[in-house]
Amino acid sequence: MKSSFLAMRTERTSTQNSINVDFNAGGGIPSFHFNDDSVLTNPALWNVAQFYDNANRDKGSAITGTLDGYYTWDEGFIRQIKAGIRIDQRKASTSVRTQDAGAPRVRTTLAGLGADAAFTNKDFYQGGADVPTSWTLPSGYWLHDNADAVRGLYGLKTSDQLSLQRVFNIDESTIAAYLQADGEVSIFGRPLKLQGGVRYVTVDTDYNFFDRYNNGAQTSVSRGSDKFLPSFTARYEIFDNLRVRFNYGETLRRPNFTDINPNYNLVGDLTNLGYGSGSAGTANLDPTHSKNIDVALEWYFERNSAITATAFRRKISGLVVPLTVQEFIPNNGIVAGATNNFAITRPVNASDGVLKGIELGLTYFPSYLPSVLNGLGFVGSVTILDSKQNIPQSDSAGNITGQSTSSFFGVSDLSYNATLAYDNGPIGARLSYIWRKEFLANNEARLFANPIGVWRNPEKSLDLQLTWNVNDRLGVTFDAVNLTKSKQQTYYKFEDVGGPEQFNLGTTMLSRTFALGVRYTFK
Repeated sequence: MKSSFLAMRTERTSTQNSINVDFNAGGGIPSFHFNDDSVLTNPALWNVAQFYDNANRDKGSAITGTLDGYYTWDEGFIRQIKAGIRIDQRKASTSVRTQDAGAPRVRTTLAGLGADAAFTNKDFYQGGADVPTSWTLPSGYWLHDNADAVRGLYGLKTSDQLSLQRVFNIDESTIAAYLQADGEVSIFGRPLKLQGGVRYVTVDTDYNFFDRYNNGAQTSVSRGSDKFLPSFTARYEIFDNLRVRFNYGETLRRPNFTDINPNYNLVGDLTNLGYGSGSAGTANLDPTHSKNIDVALEWYFERNSAITATAFRRKISGLVVPLTVQEFIPNNGIVAGATNNFAITRPVNASDGVLKGIELGLTYFPSYLPSVLNGLGFVGSVTILDSKQNIPQSDSAGNITGQSTSSFFGVSDLSYNATLAYDNGPIGARLSYIWRKEFLANNEARLFANPIGVWRNPEKSLDLQLTWNVNDRLGVTFDAVNLTKSKQQTYYKFEDVGGPEQFNLGTTMLSRTFALGVRYTFK
């Protein structure tokens, strides 16, 4: 996959008026206006500023082979033995180029680039905020069509002089073999079904990294890990329609390729802090290991209806969290906010945590409804969670000086979903509502004092899906997502300080989308 990115920043000229801001005018949405908002749409009042020119080439491939076998018995304690192996070979490589400039060689306004260089937007935020809804900015289409001419304005290399630099290539081999046995015994005349097994996973990864800030110097790293992951499940039928289930299992999650890439992504000192910011991966990241326990009670009070209650616990070790170190990086090529000092954030296996909770579920499709309503039903669940993990605190050199405790990132204490469903003949319909309580999304960028938690307001979505099966092969679908135009909002909070009323951070308008599709099955 190839991609390119061209962007031009503009700055207000000195003739523009002052700005008045109310950072939370209501509902977590700020308000701002210039003394004269009309200046925003005049390209002659915007100076051409920084230019960013980047491109990427990403390649990936995977070859996977799986072999499974089993043997069954109709009687006795052991009812089935199953074994298998899966071999997976994955490769990935990335190459990039980047050239930025702080200002054109000859100072000019946006109007000075020509009439086609400017684009004026309209209806920003669809009138949902007390802010200007229109302003002028560089046209992305014009930048793309005149890329070399723009590069010339800044004295940058043109397309015939540009080349991509290798960033990394990775070759990872995974072998997973398992052995599983199913058994059954009778207790008080009722069946107890057992399933136990073990999975052995071995992973070997070879990395080659190329430092584009050091003439492409190559670093090679080879990492391997292997682990036995046991699992056990027991299901007991207390009555014909009442079952209890217990499950224990262990899982292993490998780090993402991007998390193990040690090359820098740098941003200059754009806010005059005395240092820039950046990120890099950690080549020796270990997998995250989880021990999982589930206990469930299931009552099937009708053929297609059930009430379920599940309690669960996840003990997770080696969670990946960010750690920031001040680093001196000369010859980095940064123009906008030029500096050699950076606060570099890397992922590290420096956290352990526990996630536990309970989920209550209901599936109800009444069997007594008349013919037209037959197939009408409800599916819903409520989940209550409690999570806790340690977050390392570090000094500017990256030494861990202490520990703080927080909830898991991205985990809500409470969430629920409800779906009204209908399936009758060729017609199917789903009207679903999802809600989740506010949650800790991430910590603020390390350019600022930390830890400052970035929290998300409660999120919700109302979605609709309709299906018409014209015949056994042809189906027509209609999907509508976020019918209520819900927003995504964030705010700052740490311990007892902060909240959405005064410490709002951002508001994103989520799209309401409609999709019409046709599905055809070949036999």
